[in-house]
Amino acid sequence: LNLQLCTNALAAGECKVRLTVPLMNKYGEHDFLAACREGNLEAVNVFLNQGDFDIDKQFTNRRTHIPVHGLFMAVIKGHAEVVQRLVNAGANLHQTCRGYTLLYGATYNGHIDVIKVLLNTKAVDVDQVLDNVDRGATALTQAVWDGHAEIVKLLLETGANPSREWHFDGSFNKTLLTMAKIQWFYHLLGPRDKRLEYTQIIDYLTQANQVHKEQHQTSQRTRNTRPIEITTVPSQEGIEMSIFNVQSGSKK
Repeated sequence: LNLQLCTNALAAGECKVRLTVPLMNKYGEHDFLAACREGNLEAVNVFLNQGDFDIDKQFTNRRTHIPVHGLFMAVIKGHAEVVQRLVNAGANLHQTCRGYTLLYGATYNGHIDVIKVLLNTKAVDVDQVLDNVDRGATALTQAVWDGHAEIVKLLLETGANPSREWHFDGSFNKTLLTMAKIQWFYHLLGPRDKRLEYTQIIDYLTQANQVHKEQHQTSQRTRNTRPIEITTVPSQEGIEMSIFNVQSGSKK
């Protein structure tokens, strides 16, 4: 059975078959998973409109044999509209795939629109640590490491902890600010645009750390009691003067 043909037939009122058996496509996976992979909202709705369909069921394909649920697939592929539809339908926002969270998956792939959908639910922990992978890593850790400045800004404004440390390889800790400076240095001879991304990240983290420190010192309230507002970006020359303060022994 071709899901797209049935979807078209449903729209025309011609398909009377209830979809109750697994539908395998050319990837060797259930068609619901394929619809989430391809961002086919109409096809996703075919399944969601079945009252007894399990939106959180995990499916595998013949290539990876890794069980994955539809929401995670839509997240890592960057289909914000499908993600929003699945969220509205009650998909489990705390389900992971091999220890990786939804927010981490979206951040790793740089899908800022998906990140906004997830954070807008208010049910996703912006500081959730990965389960049994990358010791101490969070979505913010990955955004800093990869140089996604706008994602770093969004996560900080949503309440991500800027003072968190990453226990790298079970041997030593690195602060997020140190990570950003190291990455800036590694890109010293690379594209200027990427270096500017890390310049912004360094400034965002510097500002956020200052706000975090002030909150802790003045009120002893829990972290992130008010949104962090990112305002200015330092000059490239200024950051180049300070970047060499990074100790050479602190690197990935």
